[in-house]
Amino acid sequence: MHLPFIRAVPGKQLVRTVGHFIMQLADHLSILGLSESASVSEVKAAYRREMQKWHPDHFSSEPSRQKVATERAKKINAAFEYLSELYEKGSLPRSTRGTKGNHQSRPQSHENYRTQHTYNGKSFTPGFPDASVFEVFVKSSAFISAGYNPETRTLYLKFIGNRIYGYLDVPESVFYAFLAADSQGQFANRHILRQYPCEYHEQSAETKP
Repeated sequence: MHLPFIRAVPGKQLVRTVGHFIMQLADHLSILGLSESASVSEVKAAYRREMQKWHPDHFSSEPSRQKVATERAKKINAAFEYLSELYEKGSLPRSTRGTKGNHQSRPQSHENYRTQHTYNGKSFTPGFPDASVFEVFVKSSAFISAGYNPETRTLYLKFIGNRIYGYLDVPESVFYAFLAADSQGQFANRHILRQYPCEYHEQSAETKP
């Protein structure tokens, strides 16, 4: 993984800028257990693996461990958003393994990048209307993220375009099967969208993850 192209700036400022970016990038890679050569698919796979391990709902019977897991899961989300946004913007080269040719586009300048909560070039609001629900990113062709409230058995799906629907009386196993599916779109069409009643939820700008 090459560093983003850094435009010319005064010496001391350049050292601070590059140093900050390297530290930020290294921290996010470390949280997901990745090296600098990680591809987009490896970032997604690592995110799935770590979120499956640290999702707060797995520790609901142990409040102290759940608190630790929640903080860890927040860092995992932050790392995935940061890295996936940089890949999408072309600021980090995509892996060429398994593709024809060996060309990579020149990365853009994002020496002081901050997560912008975007996907496919469009902004979305983090979190769900139910603040107790932890957001899990899927970033597929149809969905941005999903979340589940085990007490109300409500499955929240955030579609492309920041549209949120809550599906009612959904078993928890369906939520985890959706996250593990090779294609969340196909799984949702077959097992969720036509199977459970739903409610549309307005997403306010103040909603937080």
